[in-house]
Amino acid sequence: MQIFTNAVLIEKLKSVNPKDNDQAMTYLYTSLYGRVQRFICYNKGNKEEVKDVFQDALLAFFKLVKQNKVTEETKVEAYIFSMCRNLWFKKLKKNKREPSFPVEELEIPIEDVLTQELFSDDKASFLNKVIKEIGKGCESILLAFYYERQSMEEIALSMNLSNTQVAKNKKYKCLKKLKAFIMNSDYYKKNLK
Repeated sequence: MQIFTNAVLIEKLKSVNPKDNDQAMTYLYTSLYGRVQRFICYNKGNKEEVKDVFQDALLAFFKLVKQNKVTEETKVEAYIFSMCRNLWFKKLKKNKREPSFPVEELEIPIEDVLTQELFSDDKASFLNKVIKEIGKGCESILLAFYYERQSMEEIALSMNLSNTQVAKNKKYKCLKKLKAFIMNSDYYKKNLK
């Protein structure tokens, strides 16, 4: 499969040539659909719902590109995956189904004691706060690696990083940041120490 950079994908989606649009859409289906399917099926969805959510997200993204609301620096695959995730969570909420993510199954190996303690139901808001505090970049890389089970190669590609070593270094720094935030939080000192 030919690999497109984010800039090339956006250029092809902006193109008036339907062949360019088709190439970009085919690439996105091939590279992203499996990940979205695993995520949705893991979170109480089925294959039919995956198709609907994925198509809705792709069409919405395509529309944003055509309206020049997406820059060439946008990490296309991560952006579309986030759209799918958000659409799915809205659908779950609307149908009053509880997602499996992020509370029970996010496994970030910071310390054995923490992993068991953090993920009980009454600590969900703390976990959500922690994930938000470490920043979008760290949130994306940690979720991609630990939750979506992406390889470092996939992460480097989807985040437009120069190589896998850069992705590994970023992941290491993000884990360090996450651990420091947790260890220094009042919540940890009161409830988990």
